[in-house]
Amino acid sequence: MGPAAVVAGAPRRLALKLILAELDVPKAKTHKGIKKRVKVTARGKVKFHKHNKGHLQSGKSGNRKRRLRGTTTITGPYADKMVTLLGRHAR
Repeated sequence: MGPAAVVAGAPRRLALKLILAELDVPKAKTHKGIKKRVKVTARGKVKFHKHNKGHLQSGKSGNRKRRLRGTTTITGPYADKMVTLLGRHAR
């Protein structure tokens, strides 16, 4: 049963809605985990906080803890994948 058969007996507004529904592409969903963990800079780099800094600090050297401070950026194909997952929240 094609769209024309469904549309034939339906009210005009519903028929239009059914036709448009077949043309629509599903919306891309934002990956909420990535959205919470990364930001995209104005130049398109992906910025994130380094991991391994949450707890159990006594077993880590001061040098290692200093290296884990702040943020760093991801570039290349992995960054492109993250921007794709963010969708319209990328910028």
